Amino acid sequence: IEMLARTNVLCLDKTGTITDGTMKVVDFLSFTAKRKTTIQKLLSNVINVQKTANATSNAMIKEFGRNTDLAALNIVEFSSDRKYSITQLSNKKTYFLGAPTRIGCSLTEEQLIFMKENQNKGLRVLAFAESEEAFDKKMTGKKSTLLALIVIEEHIREDAIETIQWFKDNGVEVKIISGDDPSTVSKIAGRVGVRNYDKFISLENLSLKEVEQLADQFTVFGRVTPEQKYTIIKTLKNKGKVVAMTGDGVNDTLALKEADCSIAMADGSEVARNISNLVLLESNFSSLPAVVKEGRQVINNVQNSSSLFLMKTFFAITLTIITLFVRLPYPFQPSMMLLLEAFVIGLPSFILTFEPNTKPISGNFLPQVLKRALPRALMMVINVIIVMSLFHSQGPEHNLLQPEEYQSLVILVMTYTGFLNLASLCWPITLLKGVAAALSAVLTSVAIIALPTLFKITSGSAVVLATFFAIIFVTIIIIALLKLNQKRLDRLREKIISLLQKG
Repeated sequence: IEMLARTNVLCLDKTGTITDGTMKVVDFLSFTAKRKTTIQKLLSNVINVQKTANATSNAMIKEFGRNTDLAALNIVEFSSDRKYSITQLSNKKTYFLGAPTRIGCSLTEEQLIFMKENQNKGLRVLAFAESEEAFDKKMTGKKSTLLALIVIEEHIREDAIETIQWFKDNGVEVKIISGDDPSTVSKIAGRVGVRNYDKFISLENLSLKEVEQLADQFTVFGRVTPEQKYTIIKTLKNKGKVVAMTGDGVNDTLALKEADCSIAMADGSEVARNISNLVLLESNFSSLPAVVKEGRQVINNVQNSSSLFLMKTFFAITLTIITLFVRLPYPFQPSMMLLLEAFVIGLPSFILTFEPNTKPISGNFLPQVLKRALPRALMMVINVIIVMSLFHSQGPEHNLLQPEEYQSLVILVMTYTGFLNLASLCWPITLLKGVAAALSAVLTSVAIIALPTLFKITSGSAVVLATFFAIIFVTIIIIALLKLNQKRLDRLREKIISLLQKG
């Protein structure tokens, strides 16, 4: 869930993800002197003897039925590498069924136009060809005669458009990787709203080295082999992307295993389910945004809560080191930090874990937490040191503060500086953040007024109040200025990091 929440590139397999895997035959065009019904019977014989069942064969069985007039003498099943099946029937003729360009049978200008028009509509075109050559498992269909072109439409998931739009709105780049014709896949990608869907390419006959160079240049990849899918995922990862991959077939397993987060459909192959990090039990692609939202909320909110806890930790460690070096007594006892721990850190952190947060996650967890915690801890240290200097600078007889005033002031300054850090963390204000900050302020103030001795606050003199409000007022101004210039500070920090890395 964490890796999916960090994903900035989502690679989808068209079939079973954008489409629901169901298909139907929408057109059948024959091109020989044979009667259309005769060709359809031959096709139904070929479909009937094929052992591999998939959405394509199911659609053709539904349209043409199963015919048992002719027995099968030899069969080469359809494969994602070859893109067609070879079947020799008892009439001693061999039949090819699959992608027209891969079978290799000669196509007329009329047939090419027919294919192009349907592919531009996002439809899938299969060729059915016949050959009288002697059967060979490695034979191609270059000398075969085209009998018919079958047009098949894939049903797009009802929620695909909305789901793709959510990923676009949340900064996730979507890429489509498919074994089908790239122009067909591109049109389907365009129908569901994939950005840059017109940047498509066929990876047919391309080397893995060439695929590496193209991985981040295109959005839609067609005629992709399992090894090429794996190479695309690996290349994107090597370029610093966090890649999630969805798939449902055996041909997706290499890519699924390489992805940072692999997602399988429950109705996919057992192998794909076994190696995936997540399995969508209802095979529902639209459930992915909910998983990403959950992951982003958990990580972002844990980062915020951790920064509060580490703020106090770094404050205590830094102040301890300083007091050791300057040989001054450490100003706090455990009970004095109870206000900070309970009402500024503990309770608000719990409330903030429920804050909806779909902000994209960037950077590693610990650096992001330290970036928030260290400046806040430093501010607390500076304010407490100011109070300590007022007490220790003049010697016991001429101190500006009495011991009771010093103790009360140092607790108040520490606690309310911590509260201001909490308030800055809650900006911009939402309902839940507002509740956390308001509850912290109210409970802290009520606890000080109702039970001051419990928290070692024993003085409320004019000197204590004046010094306290002066320090807090200046702190508010500094925090506001830092917030207003946050983008500039971030750019400056990035430049410094870049210079250090170059050095």
